[in-house]
Amino acid sequence: MGESAAMRYKMGIALAAILLFVTTYSFAFAQTDSSIGIKLNDQTLALSQQPYAENGAVMIPLRGVFEKLGLSVDWTGTVYRSGDEAGRYGSGKRNDHWRSFL
Repeated sequence: MGESAAMRYKMGIALAAILLFVTTYSFAFAQTDSSIGIKLNDQTLALSQQPYAENGAVMIPLRGVFEKLGLSVDWTGTVYRSGDEAGRYGSGKRNDHWRSFL
């Protein structure tokens, strides 16, 4: 095998390796459209609104998760402001005990 043929052989191997890497890498990212599930006590929750990915973050419908945990969710609509930051106040009830959160 001449020097030119050896160089073509090496270039062919390098090109095949790069092609294999690029196609495998792109297929790994092509599967991101799969549905997102939430498991609680090893059981997948069936929620009325499904979680979804948006801008690199997973959005989870917490009302459905809280209700599956036995919490009731109530919205008072009260907004508290401290400086430049606004926060919303909510509360929930579990086992006849009210819990509050910001």
